[in-house]
Amino acid sequence: QIYKLTGKIPYQIRYGIMFIWLIALEILLIIGYSTDFLAIKVSLNERAIAGGITLIIFCIFSIKGPLKRVQWSLGFSSIWFIFALLMLLSGFDHAVGDGYRLSGWIILLGFPCLAFIWNNRGDYEVLYRLVSKAICVVSVAYFLFCLIIQPEQASLDRYTGTIDNPNTLGLMAVSGIISASYLFTSTKNYRWIFSISFGTSVTLGVYSVSRNAIITILLLLIVISIYMCRVFKYKGYSIRVSIKRYILGVLGFTVISLLCIIIFGMGMSSEKNIVSAASLEPTKEINLAHWKSAAEVTADSAVGPEKNPLKERFTTEGKDLNSFSAGRVEIWKAYIQQLNLKGNDIKGSEFPIGDTSSKYLAAHNVYLEISYRSGIIAGLLFLIFVLIAAIKALCCLFRRKEYKEYDLFIIMAIGAYGCTSLFESLVHPFSRSIVFLFYLAVIPFLAKPSAIKKDRDA
Repeated sequence: QIYKLTGKIPYQIRYGIMFIWLIALEILLIIGYSTDFLAIKVSLNERAIAGGITLIIFCIFSIKGPLKRVQWSLGFSSIWFIFALLMLLSGFDHAVGDGYRLSGWIILLGFPCLAFIWNNRGDYEVLYRLVSKAICVVSVAYFLFCLIIQPEQASLDRYTGTIDNPNTLGLMAVSGIISASYLFTSTKNYRWIFSISFGTSVTLGVYSVSRNAIITILLLLIVISIYMCRVFKYKGYSIRVSIKRYILGVLGFTVISLLCIIIFGMGMSSEKNIVSAASLEPTKEINLAHWKSAAEVTADSAVGPEKNPLKERFTTEGKDLNSFSAGRVEIWKAYIQQLNLKGNDIKGSEFPIGDTSSKYLAAHNVYLEISYRSGIIAGLLFLIFVLIAAIKALCCLFRRKEYKEYDLFIIMAIGAYGCTSLFESLVHPFSRSIVFLFYLAVIPFLAKPSAIKKDRDA
């Protein structure tokens, strides 16, 4: 019945509406983490509502014809639904935090509905291109905004743009690299635009000095290299042609990225944009999202204009494991001690960590975060779910005899989420772009491969 109405609308208009809405959603996510700069607060509940509306719009305008029964992958989809159900039910038992219960509904019902429709269609590359293009547009626009406006900030010698936390800017850069790389390899037109988007994202990632983001970006580059070499072999290119194409691609991306970094560095006033860490005095009350151990605060304070913040972030000299991890080891220990089967009421929760009594905010690990809020079983199920998804992604990279157009998107999105989720609480699907990309990437795995092939051949 829905298609009888939406089918009368040209697909260009339908996709145009979806594209514009995606851009608006991406901007909303940036605003949500620019509270200090914009003095506007967008709660996780509000972002979850916007994300839910996004899925509804996508479901309505994605229907291509009569929907047929989908053969679900019993094991993988069962883990998905049980985890989502536990996440949702915990929200009715105790306080689980802003946006958490809504996210449970979205994971339980929203994404499976989208998966049902796109598993009927089978052309996942259309969906992934649409999302990737929106992220690329916003990434380039944000780069230019930061270059022109030069927002002031105080971030311990780390660039944040308008974002409150440099690690969040790094995650935004990772999403931009995934999107730009996928579009560059899967399309023949406008590749120069996607190359620029790649360069701007690399620039923001480097300037954020986020170790999590930088390591993830390096791993993504390795994955892209392996994927392209295997695709060249699959297409029957000679070794000479393959090497030539690979070298040209590497040189092109390197030159564009370096140019973007240089231009951004020339346009950014260090005195205006970065406040020395020495001027920031640590307070007794520090929330977990920005918490640092005394050792790291001391190390950061030693960073002066003559030192390289990137080098200082990666050096282990004079740091123990806790200080090197920005206090995460102590945070993880505190959370592990509080784990139980049904989860914890986070309202008023406090964790005595080091010399501080930090109020609950983030575990800096998605599996601990879910386990703390919804119980150990929910956390373990999600861990198993991500591990299976990662294995399936590796199979796409190494074991397939044929490569589908959307494979690289799946490999990068799942791989990037797997890396970043170890050090960030990436629970809410619409809290950051990288989480949204992950849930989109696992959609093809919810249906049996034979069912997908049958739908694609129909």
